[in-house]
Amino acid sequence: MYPLFSSCKRGSWKQWALLVVSAIVVIISIRVYFLDVNLPHNHYVCDSVDIVINAICINAYGTDEWAVPYPLVGFRSFGEYKSPLYIYLLALVFKIAPPGVFSARIFSMLLGLAGIALLVLHARKLMDLKPYYTYCASFFGLMVLSSWILVPHRMPVEVTLAVLIITAMFIITYHFFIAPNSLIYGVLLGGVTGLMPYLYSASKPFYAVQLPLVAFCLFTDKGIKGLSWKNARALYLAIGVALLMGLPVFIDLCTSKHFLARYNAVREGNILHILTNYFLNANPVFWFLKGDANFRHHTGFLGMLNPVFAFFLTLGIGAALKRIFTSQQRPYYLYILLYLLMSFVPVAMSRADDLPHAMRTLICVTPLLLLCFVGGDALYKWCVTKKTIRTFYVLSLLSIFLGAGFAAKNVSHYLKAAKEPAEMANTYDMPKPDAYWRQDERIVPYWDRSFDTRSYRYYRMTEKQEYCFCLPPPGYKPFD
Repeated sequence: MYPLFSSCKRGSWKQWALLVVSAIVVIISIRVYFLDVNLPHNHYVCDSVDIVINAICINAYGTDEWAVPYPLVGFRSFGEYKSPLYIYLLALVFKIAPPGVFSARIFSMLLGLAGIALLVLHARKLMDLKPYYTYCASFFGLMVLSSWILVPHRMPVEVTLAVLIITAMFIITYHFFIAPNSLIYGVLLGGVTGLMPYLYSASKPFYAVQLPLVAFCLFTDKGIKGLSWKNARALYLAIGVALLMGLPVFIDLCTSKHFLARYNAVREGNILHILTNYFLNANPVFWFLKGDANFRHHTGFLGMLNPVFAFFLTLGIGAALKRIFTSQQRPYYLYILLYLLMSFVPVAMSRADDLPHAMRTLICVTPLLLLCFVGGDALYKWCVTKKTIRTFYVLSLLSIFLGAGFAAKNVSHYLKAAKEPAEMANTYDMPKPDAYWRQDERIVPYWDRSFDTRSYRYYRMTEKQEYCFCLPPPGYKPFD
């Protein structure tokens, strides 16, 4: 039993006191997470503006900004073909909320909270701590105030769906390993795999990798009796569902190949760049000490995760390697480690001019944080075995206080920088003065997609509700 409750009877005042403390930690973390939610004033970051414009156009006329009706593989945008799932969900949000980057930001921040909350609930399956909510509440607070969660979800961009959807994929995969013959979990596994091409550019390769990875982990486990390639009906059902959901992708690969946008290193055949990019991102220095050099993606203080997680991650990796050979859940631990190694491959295949990249590595956050939970559980079990529970108390409390200090400094540094005009000018695309946008006689050609004119369209659509800017001029042909 979790040591904090080892001497508590069920429903005792100590248990209730710790439950109240856990609730307070969660509430304070969420309040700080939404602190100065209007900052930074990045309404004119090109990606955020373009996503909002496309969501408005979908609502108004059922086309993207290039007059393509209901794109499935990607929205052309600046030529990188933004993944559509987030844009379509945002279009639904704009039916009940004022269209604009602020509404999109609130939506994205809620997605981030939901993703971390789901991850914390799932981590319970990997731990023997009972009750576990004090431990999980502390980790929840440190997670949501880390740069990897705090900053990207304020942008907002389509990758903000990553933590939620990929955590859901991990949960479904976990249950599929427990019940590999369940047709329900087969359908769910195929469905969540089929979402990967439409989530973000970094998740696209996992459409092809996820189910083979699950099959490898499943069939290398000799502890599962009665399962073979001949009777794996649930796995074949998952493959069928995923293939059906991926039909637009196959059609695109045979025609325009928009699906392959951003994978420059692969198209150039540069293996050395791919290897260099991989180790730039699969790097603990990037995770815990330096972070992304682009301050649109990073607070500017230390790394992408709270430094105290480095200790728990180290323990978690060691514990997961051990549990591959000893635990009844060995296929899942193998899956976590292999997924983590593969999660840096997509960013390695993309452009090499702005790496390491916090946004394109957001898909690795779920396995990293799960391994941190495993590390905490391994520390507790070791202390119980060695009968040194006080060591666990000291290390846990020290980690919480240090982590809280790092988190407070991280948030304050971020919000302070967001209020500095000079810092903003160097970090974000600053808009023209309002008087410039209010010139009604200003005419912008439809085919002009410079950032300046996009900002003008954004202003006219959100402030003036002039959705005619989604309409092409007479005789315009959609881009193919």
